[in-house]
Amino acid sequence: MDKEKIALSVFGVSAVAVVILFAIAFTQNTGMSGRVVQEIPSEQPQSTNIAGCSDTDGRNYDVKGVLSFCDNSGCTTNEDLCNGRMLIEWYCENNEKRYEEKLCEYTCDGGTCLGYVTKFSYPYAGSGGGGGGGEESPVSGGATTSAPTIRDLGELTLENTLEMNSNENLRFSIGGVNYLMILEGHSETQATLIAGSQEIVLGVGSDTKIDLNGNSVPDLYVWLRSINVLTGKVKLTLDLA
Repeated sequence: MDKEKIALSVFGVSAVAVVILFAIAFTQNTGMSGRVVQEIPSEQPQSTNIAGCSDTDGRNYDVKGVLSFCDNSGCTTNEDLCNGRMLIEWYCENNEKRYEEKLCEYTCDGGTCLGYVTKFSYPYAGSGGGGGGGEESPVSGGATTSAPTIRDLGELTLENTLEMNSNENLRFSIGGVNYLMILEGHSETQATLIAGSQEIVLGVGSDTKIDLNGNSVPDLYVWLRSINVLTGKVKLTLDLA
């Protein structure tokens, strides 16, 4: 009888052990560990705005700049711009944004004062009648022509060949400084240009190098390729000297 009890006890303990081992194996296979895992929320992106002021051109009237300003309320940008001959020049001072109203000596265009131009003379055909301001000027036969337009070539880095009308002037930059070239007039064989502080007379097929800023170093190469007597267009090649 004692042997039977002992046998039953051993059997019971063995059975319990088997159940425990089975439960352990089951939880390992199913990934159940009995521990409570708390999901950690992903980190929210933080604002990258850094308070401060930066300007691409400083206080330079010859270069169009863009000012960026950030504070606790966010970031804003301001570009240099023109209001007639008045230049609105944005700049940074003590890490704050400021602006200055600069009256350009000749004209304001594209957020810059056009510099180193000493003469603005626009060609109109015929002697016409008296002056008068406005957008139109008299020409022969009583007709009128509108004020010249400006074609912007941007920074001059490569050779440019183009046709220039009497009613069209060229704006370009060299080393970030803006210049204006004016076609003052032409005949069938030669053209008169204003570039920088100089008046240049070129015959068809001739070329020259021009010092635009008065430092005795040529900046611009100009070649008068042809003049179309029917359309009045002057064909030029421009390049860095």
